[in-house]
Amino acid sequence: GPIKYWFNSWNQLDGAVVVISLVELAPIGSSINLSPLRAFRLIKILNSVESLKNLTRTVVSASGSMKDFLAVLALFMSVFSLLGMQVFGGMSQFDGKRRSFDTFWEGLITVFEMLTANSWNEVSWDAMDAYGGSWIPAIFCITWVILGNFCLLSLFVAILIDSISNRKSDDSNDEDEKKEDEEWDLQVEGRAL
Repeated sequence: GPIKYWFNSWNQLDGAVVVISLVELAPIGSSINLSPLRAFRLIKILNSVESLKNLTRTVVSASGSMKDFLAVLALFMSVFSLLGMQVFGGMSQFDGKRRSFDTFWEGLITVFEMLTANSWNEVSWDAMDAYGGSWIPAIFCITWVILGNFCLLSLFVAILIDSISNRKSDDSNDEDEKKEDEEWDLQVEGRAL
């Protein structure tokens, strides 16, 4: 019945999403878009697929190492943002564009977009135009893309792979310990007879 429905945490999540969707449909004149919250229903898939559940546990168990990685990533992004501000800040080629180095936050967003390989070449061309066709801005952009995409993201993947291998070895050690315990129990039972 309806009371048992609310005892399951997944059903509570589904119910909350449905209630939020109903609130969104109400004509109260608000311009708040709550439809992205419906994506939380996809979390339910994690409970039903064992491999996704294991992958989620692995990523969560790697969170200690991820903190260090995120600190290194923030440091590099800050350095390149400040360097971009120093070299490209206030240039007319970036006026009216979302990607610029005029402020630290705009520079940080621009550096992050370049890290994701989203239009980093446009930033490079705009900076080269501002410098009169010089290759210095291209060297800056290419250095960041290589360092960010190949080095930092490879470090991220290495942390995940290390976490997966540690988890597998922990699982196999647990299985070995269970077998040893069972063998010990059988030996003890054999002596008792």
